[in-house]
Amino acid sequence: MKLKELLTERFADNLAYPTDQYLKKDLEPLKEELLKCEEFMFCDDIIFMDLPTQIIEDATYASQTFKLYDDTKFKGKVYLYNLSLTPEVYDPNLLLNPVKNGASIGPTIYDPIEFTPIKHILLTWNPEMAQDISGINKELTFKNDIHKLLDDVLENPEEYKIKGERKILLRGVCETVGRGESPSFLVGESKEHDSYMAFYLEPNGEDKDKTLTLKTKLIPKKLKNKFIEKFTKNREITTATTEEIENFIKENTEEKEEELSNRHKNALKNTFPDLEIQKEVEPQTQLEELNDYLRLLADMDNIGIRRKLFLLEGYMNKVINQLKNK
Repeated sequence: MKLKELLTERFADNLAYPTDQYLKKDLEPLKEELLKCEEFMFCDDIIFMDLPTQIIEDATYASQTFKLYDDTKFKGKVYLYNLSLTPEVYDPNLLLNPVKNGASIGPTIYDPIEFTPIKHILLTWNPEMAQDISGINKELTFKNDIHKLLDDVLENPEEYKIKGERKILLRGVCETVGRGESPSFLVGESKEHDSYMAFYLEPNGEDKDKTLTLKTKLIPKKLKNKFIEKFTKNREITTATTEEIENFIKENTEEKEEELSNRHKNALKNTFPDLEIQKEVEPQTQLEELNDYLRLLADMDNIGIRRKLFLLEGYMNKVINQLKNK
């Protein structure tokens, strides 16, 4: 069974946009039936979420919204917040196609400038039909045929109505999987934020007229506990200046300079002979020198790929010149 068939079967009386938001209280009793639907048949479990965000395996995840297609499948654990249906969507390529007897009634379309609703009726007929019948008034026959068709359309609008389609929207956290599998799987990934919104009270003015302004600052998430320890007291926000907050971030994020390893010293000395290095390094073969220099470039995280290619080109020119002089 498809998921849409199950929702239509269970909630047929309530399938009206935008009220068709099915939450935990609606879906939890249907868990076993949901797992039998084609979309969830590869899932290990469905866990229903009380809120749009949830702690999953010691990390905070925010639910994402996925539009389900005919070949959508889920895999692993699905953390489900809600299911809903989109408004009725129409294929623009089908709006001028007749539905019955060469006629159709289109959906309501809103003028983009005045936002006034517009509907259209499509009538089609064979202009050569009347000439095949002798002894009749062709123009009158055309008018009668069109009038009859229009009357039938207006008397039975549902039979001529162009049908739209409503898709299912799933909101939740789904295990990330790759495409190219059979059957194809939906790709969805939720990431935890790497920053933390810190709040502090900044004093303004002199002691007599001092006021406090609540301010915020994004800080690296790894500093969250340190910030709470330093700038809160008994779970209350303490006063601090913006300069103090910025200094706190700077002091705790600056990388400590580490002593160069022997292979880094070798690579630097052999590539940049004019560079002063405190300790003399041991001699190397040309292959060892090349390996050390490539490792050094790989460890330089603070420079871009263009700079690395420039340094590598300089090293190659140095080696070529050494070979020429031998």
